[in-house]
Amino acid sequence: MADLKTLKVRIGSIKKTQKITKAMKMVAASKLRRAREAAENSRLYSDTLDHIVAAQACSSMSQSRSIVFGAPEPKTILIIVNTSDRGLCGGLNTNVVKAVVAHKNNYEAKGLNVKIWAIGKKGHDQFKHLCPENIILNEVGFSSRDITYKESAEIAEKIVELFNKEEIDICKIVYPYFNSAISQEAKQLALIPAELPESEDNSDKEVLEYEYEPEREALLNEIVPKNIAIQLYHAFLETFASEQGARMTAMDNAVNNCTDLVKRLNLEYNRTRQAKITTELVEIISAAESI
Repeated sequence: MADLKTLKVRIGSIKKTQKITKAMKMVAASKLRRAREAAENSRLYSDTLDHIVAAQACSSMSQSRSIVFGAPEPKTILIIVNTSDRGLCGGLNTNVVKAVVAHKNNYEAKGLNVKIWAIGKKGHDQFKHLCPENIILNEVGFSSRDITYKESAEIAEKIVELFNKEEIDICKIVYPYFNSAISQEAKQLALIPAELPESEDNSDKEVLEYEYEPEREALLNEIVPKNIAIQLYHAFLETFASEQGARMTAMDNAVNNCTDLVKRLNLEYNRTRQAKITTELVEIISAAESI
C-alpha cells in the first residue's frame, strides 16, 4: 500500500501538469481559429490554380524536359515533407512520416531515386534516423511565427533550380491536411509536373481551352513556378492549422486523463488514510484491553 505522503505529492504533481496542459490547450485553441480560416480561405485559390495548370499541362503531348511537363524519363523524385517544429500534438508528425516512408518505398520499387527535403524539425529528426541517406536539405518550419508567401517563393525558386540543374525530375509535397480539430490526414500533392487528382477522370471531365498571349508554353513556364510557391504556401497553412488542432485535441485528452488520475489517486489516498486510522484505533483498543 502506497505511503500517504507519496500519494499526496503525486496528486499535487498531476494537478500542476493538468494546469499546464489546460493552458496549452487554450493557447492552441486561440491560434486554431485564425490558422483554420487562413487554410480554408486559401484552398479555393490554390486548388483552382493547380487544376488549371495541371489540366493544360496534361492536355499537351510535349516530350521535352521543362518545368511544365517534367522529364520524359524521370529518374529522381524529390519529396518535400512538411511537419511541425514542436511536439505535443499527438500522432500528427508520425502519421506524415509514415505516409512519406510508404511513398518512398513505392517509388523505389518503381526504380526511382528518392530524395527528401524535410521542412520542420520533427520530420527531420525522424528521417535522420529512418533514412539519413535520402535527406538533402533541412529547413526550420514555421511553428513559432507567422507564415509568409515570400518564404514559400524562395523555397519554390530552390526547387526550380534543382530541376533546371537536372538534380531532380519530379517533385511532390506531403503535408497534414486539416479536416477538423480532431482529424488531419497526410496528403500528397504533385508540384513538378502538376497532376490532376487521381479521383478526376480527364475523359469524362471537359478541359477548358484558353487563348494564350504569348505562346502557351512560354506563359506556362512563367505561371508554374508561381503555382509551386502558391501550393507550398497553402501546404504550410494547412500544416500550421493541423498542428494547432492536433495539439488542442491532445492537450484536451491530457487534461481529461489528469482529471481521471487525480480521482483515482484521491480514492486510493482516502482508502489508505482510512485503513491507517482503523489500524491505529485497533492498536489503541487492544492496548487498553491488555491493561
